[in-house]
Amino acid sequence: MFPNLPQSLSGSFSLNILLAAPSVWSQYAPWIVASVLVIAGLAAFGFDDVLRLHWRRIWAISGVCVTESLRRRVLWVTPMAVLGVIVISQLNQPLDAQDAIRQTTKFCLFASAMLVTITAVILACTNLPREIENRVIFTIVTKPTTRLEIVIGKVLGFARVSGVIILIMGVFTLAYLQFRTWRMVGQLKAQLAAEPANSPLRPMLAHYVNSGLLGTRSIEWAKDVQVFARPPQGDMRWMAGGEGQYFIVPFELTQADKELLASATNGGKVFVTTTLLVEQHKPDESEQRLIKDMGLLKSKTSNVLGPAAPTTAPAGMTAPPPQVAFRLLDENHRALSGSADMGVGQVVDLKAPEKPGMPFRGDLELSPDMVARVTGAGRFYVQVNARTPATLYGANDRPVFLYIPGAAAPILPPADPTNASRVALPTFYSFPGRGGMRLTGRADGAGPVAAFRFRNVPVETGSKSGAVALQMNVTIDKTGDFDASTGSLSRASVEVLNSATGESSGQIEVSPETSRVAPVDVPAKFVAGGNFDVLLRGLTPGQWLGVQNESLSLVTADRSFVFNLIKSLFILWLLSLLVVIISVFCSTFLSWPIAVVLTLLILLGHWGVDQLGDALKPGGGRNTALEFQFQDVSQTIIVSKGVEGLSSMLRFISAFLPDVAKFPVMEDIERGVSIPPQKVASSLGVVLCYGLPMLVFSYVIFRKKEVAP
Repeated sequence: MFPNLPQSLSGSFSLNILLAAPSVWSQYAPWIVASVLVIAGLAAFGFDDVLRLHWRRIWAISGVCVTESLRRRVLWVTPMAVLGVIVISQLNQPLDAQDAIRQTTKFCLFASAMLVTITAVILACTNLPREIENRVIFTIVTKPTTRLEIVIGKVLGFARVSGVIILIMGVFTLAYLQFRTWRMVGQLKAQLAAEPANSPLRPMLAHYVNSGLLGTRSIEWAKDVQVFARPPQGDMRWMAGGEGQYFIVPFELTQADKELLASATNGGKVFVTTTLLVEQHKPDESEQRLIKDMGLLKSKTSNVLGPAAPTTAPAGMTAPPPQVAFRLLDENHRALSGSADMGVGQVVDLKAPEKPGMPFRGDLELSPDMVARVTGAGRFYVQVNARTPATLYGANDRPVFLYIPGAAAPILPPADPTNASRVALPTFYSFPGRGGMRLTGRADGAGPVAAFRFRNVPVETGSKSGAVALQMNVTIDKTGDFDASTGSLSRASVEVLNSATGESSGQIEVSPETSRVAPVDVPAKFVAGGNFDVLLRGLTPGQWLGVQNESLSLVTADRSFVFNLIKSLFILWLLSLLVVIISVFCSTFLSWPIAVVLTLLILLGHWGVDQLGDALKPGGGRNTALEFQFQDVSQTIIVSKGVEGLSSMLRFISAFLPDVAKFPVMEDIERGVSIPPQKVASSLGVVLCYGLPMLVFSYVIFRKKEVAP
């Protein structure tokens, strides 16, 4: 088959192609199915009509639809939408000028989307049934026009009406935003002139005045974000006890691993084992209170071991013996036991090593039932929570493994995707707060750190200022230890580490505010090459910063707001085109009220299934049955299987429905982010994959429909 390959490689190459076939099929299946349906439908029922297709007749039919729509005064609803946007935007109470412009943009686009969608549904769903009822269609079908031309003409006509509405609303949106921006920039200039030189608000005000409130930027997000007790060094990572920090390690069991676990259950034991370096220090006041609240209060006997740890007990309370808590999770990060419990897990004491500086060890014995669940899952995760306050836990490249006494070797995590010579590194998190993972503040900057990893970022370092802009958007939670008398202004620091050169920008202080974008200018040399890490620290004691992957981004280039608005309106027009096609399809075989309902169900079906989220994922039936707390095992099985069957049916049906989430009309432009071409192409792909087959179905049904005597 492949004559240029050696015979020894030809078979393996063919096997690789066959193994890759399912992923290739899943990627191109929608296009293949859509093409087959369109070609088969037209070839079987409308080959002659395709040959007779003429764009002049199609345009004439679409012109009739436009004229009729204008006669029904559909454009009169646009002034009402404009008035509603103006009233709502004036009554809105934004956080600042930037938020006011973004909220106004959202109101304008939301009103445009609602207006054009409702208008398209009503016009397209009522047109054909009303023409059949009034016998107007009798005159049309007796003319030298094909029914394919009638269907395409009606779709094109209502798409033209939608385009007119979108054009009107687009012009209003741009004019209104420009007017509001002009007024607000004048107010910001006056406020900036009145602010003291040492005011923390001056950088933000100067950024708004210089960059403008309608600025559109190309944004690059971090690959991931992790929370550590201290900045990582090589493969060594640290987490702090009592701070809600933990790490997760993935496991992929091979067939040999499963057989080993199965044999171990016959009189043997299976342990989940962790080996961690431990550093302890004298607890401060807040840590002492936490130790008492957790019931970990111990005597003054020293339990301090680990690298750089003191060899004698500090005066006063000492840190309790180090503890961790294990949780085993399935591939959906739910408890593998099937319990809905979201507690810290099963607590285990770490055993001190024989020599200082060596790792501590903790073993959790698994029950036979849990071993069976682990074996059946195949892929699962081990979560290790840092429990003891005033304690740091250090993890290297293999901190967790499955230990079977008597076995030749332990069961290790899979290989790291970026380095096959080592196992997968653990991923570090902290417990979530109101707006993401909690990052505790500390005045000296030596507290927990959130590390944002940027890789292969296209950075434009040739700016006149010689700096690039980071954007930080975090939430702020105050703990019980927060002292408001010291000032309510929050403080944080940002440090950029260039992975290639190893250079550090040092800690750049910034004053974040909840849900506000705080600009941070960084010298371009620290992000040169596109591979760098950004370390975020909280500097205000008694405060948590809520961080997530979207909390920090890099501005790579400035773009035109007008062009961004045009892209957003074009996506909106593509959505209206899909709505028109579905509406025409439903109206070919249903009365107009039922056609309206079915159109909405088709449009919102996929979105509704997505909103159910975890409830429809595999394993959701088991959790639902557990929540009912049935006493009878048979009832639990029936409910579990019933919910699983319903979930599978809904997922199957939603796979054949269009995904309106692929039409991001407001998501990016509201945040001032340039809409990437991939999103426009994705919206166009949905229209082609779902719209063209439905257009052919509409033609086939209408061709078979008796509409004339």
